[in-house]
Amino acid sequence: MTDPTPEQIEKLATDYAGTHSRSTMRVVKELEAVEIAAVDKGLRRIIIIERDDGFYAFAEQYYYVSEYDGEIISQGWHTISRNGIFETSQVAETEGRDAFCMWYGVAY
Repeated sequence: MTDPTPEQIEKLATDYAGTHSRSTMRVVKELEAVEIAAVDKGLRRIIIIERDDGFYAFAEQYYYVSEYDGEIISQGWHTISRNGIFETSQVAETEGRDAFCMWYGVAY
């Protein structure tokens, strides 16, 4: 398993800069949700995403519930960050789990 070459990374960055608003990343795996004890953290998880260019990334998500007058008007998972350019979904998952552990100090 090899990392992308510097030339591939530069091309990906250039392509991203020109097309990021039209990006259609596809979720390929949702990892288990974990309750984070810190204030206002709630449920968090990592998802694995296949990029338009065939590489993979991981993203952090949190679960939200929006209420108005005691009634739930919206709820679901919100993506707050995307990270990395990885050759396989397995590498993206490993890196995502490691990052999650580092960010929140929990086994994941």
